[in-house]
Amino acid sequence: MDKQTEILTELKKGHDEVRETLDKMVEILEKILK
Repeated sequence: MDKQTEILTELKKGHDEVRETLDKMVEILEKILK
């Protein structure tokens, strides 16, 4: 069970990082396209 929790925590962390990067990319694209 602990291993599962550890894996899920890592996945969530990775997901959050991807989300953050995408948000930044969208922000930059919006500035460029205005």
